[in-house]
Amino acid sequence: MAYIEEYAYEIIDNMDDARICTQLLAEEFSQHERLTSFYKIPAQSLFDALLPRIKDLLGQRLSFLAQHRPSGEIVGAVIADDLYEKHKNYSPDSPPATYPSRDLVNELTNQFIHNDFDQELKPHLVAYILLGATRAQHTGKDVGSRLRAMVCNQARIQGFQYVLVQVSSPATRHIYTKKLGGKELSVIDPTTWIWKKKGDGSCPFKECHGDPIPNILIRLTSDSNE
Repeated sequence: MAYIEEYAYEIIDNMDDARICTQLLAEEFSQHERLTSFYKIPAQSLFDALLPRIKDLLGQRLSFLAQHRPSGEIVGAVIADDLYEKHKNYSPDSPPATYPSRDLVNELTNQFIHNDFDQELKPHLVAYILLGATRAQHTGKDVGSRLRAMVCNQARIQGFQYVLVQVSSPATRHIYTKKLGGKELSVIDPTTWIWKKKGDGSCPFKECHGDPIPNILIRLTSDSNE
């Protein structure tokens, strides 16, 4: 509790904050996220791809930022969507994505919808956390945990029953499973994952060592059925 006063947490609801948060996420993912850094995706490419998406999500009011009060700097962000809206236009027959990590995540999401989840996916049922990051110098102060807890609470207030997330970081995995009570379901091991949409049998993350990436489902309501 010692660090709560040091940070302010707010919904991302304007383009000025959205741009700053997009830059933060692009830089942190490019440098530190396992798959992104392994594939050497430039921060600018991530920024260009993410900004229109984040702009479209402002009205949902599911995404949060953390601001360091003494400096005024935005030091953390978590972006979330309605899973139904995210996935409704997905097609397994679409061309391969520019970067394989996107197809890997889509495949894992598809496994959740068709294998893990025993309900029909409907609007406003499952909130989906797309990505989140905290500046390295502000880790270890519960910023990431509080951001993700706020997304879950906001989703609950809006009537969502579940939150779905996929993570490649052991520290973030700990937040979702141990602190927020998430349950691990299907997993994909990037080192053995075949980029099926590429169609050439390639395994782009063969040398990208680390834990498998799980679907983690958080139940927000005590009377929901899994």
